[in-house]
Amino acid sequence: MPDAAVHVWQLSLAGSPAAIEAAATVLSREEREQAARFVFERDRTAYVLAHGLLREVLSRYAGRAAGELEFHRSPAGKPALVSASADDRSPGLSFNLSHSGGRALLAVSDGREIGVDIEKVRHDLPALEIAVRYFFRSEYAAIAEAPPHGRHEVFFRYWTAKEAVLKGPGLGLGFPLEDFEIRFETGLVCATVASMNESRLAGDWFVRAIPQEPGWAAAIAARGSAWTLETPPYPPPPSRP
Repeated sequence: MPDAAVHVWQLSLAGSPAAIEAAATVLSREEREQAARFVFERDRTAYVLAHGLLREVLSRYAGRAAGELEFHRSPAGKPALVSASADDRSPGLSFNLSHSGGRALLAVSDGREIGVDIEKVRHDLPALEIAVRYFFRSEYAAIAEAPPHGRHEVFFRYWTAKEAVLKGPGLGLGFPLEDFEIRFETGLVCATVASMNESRLAGDWFVRAIPQEPGWAAAIAARGSAWTLETPPYPPPPSRP
């Protein structure tokens, strides 16, 4: 894949018993143990399908069987592929996974740090109360100024953008949401990031909203602005692009 391209795969986590069983067969022992810890079957199924599909897609990039892929985690907890041999195609490959409400997004790039997030828009959340407490002042103002019928959609545009930025370097929600600002352009499609703590979060992240049907919000964040967003159709091609 070109260095300037970021691929985002849009995946469904609804599968037949056969599909669920096939996904489970490629998981590691640790992944199967993690799946077994979920109390509700729907959560176990979502986890199995999400991680099985992640392995299937990444195997096409790495040139290795899905069940042979190994992962390690950074000190911050972000997973990365472990190289298997000198001719392995996975070194430098970066990826990030997000799933919500039966859908998943898998972002893949050649080395560029990336983070992705997808959320089902929930109208039962106190959007303004959350934003005034945890968001940057300008972000709260944009949400408060939105028409009441569209306020939650705007809130989740900012929420997914902030989540994607935090997931990029593997910071997680332990990094204060009010310590960086999402600066959307008109239309809430593209945004730059202003960091108040550049020792932990660089200010060169760029965010793009990923088109979804009404009721959903999704965003991809990557270092720098010289990259293109591509959404390949699923299933993946037989070999690495």
